[in-house]
Amino acid sequence: NLVTARTEAAAATLEVIGSPGSSLHTLDFDASGQNLWGTATVGGNEVTGRLNLKTGAFLERAALAVTPAFDDVTADPDGATWWAGFMTLATTFPAFGRVSSIAVDRDGALFGYDETRGEIVRLDPATTQITVVGPIGVTGAALTSLDFDWATGELWTVLTSAAGAPRLSRIDTISGAATLVESLPVSSQGLRIAIQRSTKRIDVRTFCAPAEVN
Repeated sequence: NLVTARTEAAAATLEVIGSPGSSLHTLDFDASGQNLWGTATVGGNEVTGRLNLKTGAFLERAALAVTPAFDDVTADPDGATWWAGFMTLATTFPAFGRVSSIAVDRDGALFGYDETRGEIVRLDPATTQITVVGPIGVTGAALTSLDFDWATGELWTVLTSAAGAPRLSRIDTISGAATLVESLPVSSQGLRIAIQRSTKRIDVRTFCAPAEVN
């Protein structure tokens, strides 16, 4: 299901919106903060689409010629560029473990999570260089999605594990360390997170959707 909650008091403000009806791989708002986009497998094909924020429905838009499916996508603040994994149309990063989650801050700096090493990294599209920030410092947990709150500059994620509730967490972009903020009252693993773009902190919401529909 697609759900929403505020980053402050997430458990208390969590609301279920509805089922996307498809298996979502990625989730992020565009630079305007008005449209929530994702990619999913539909009929054996990888497609992109927009999610209805009132019903949760995934509105298919176009097929993507990609194999395998994207692990994560993030919208650049330039309003035009979308990053997916290591690639844009113009830039390909060299292989570096498995950077499965990515997020771009309000100044255009691109960060990722190398799941083979358990480290946050910084990606430079201009030089294709990847710099290690540091380990998240949490064992036995999976990090499947990252997103920045452009209003505060904070980097957020949801850590999941086979046992226990998913944990909304904040990532230190200087050290890479993850800090548990709050456990979420949902049972699904592999949650995706998207922070709605806003210039006012009170308007920021967190949307999460499981990689597989409940």
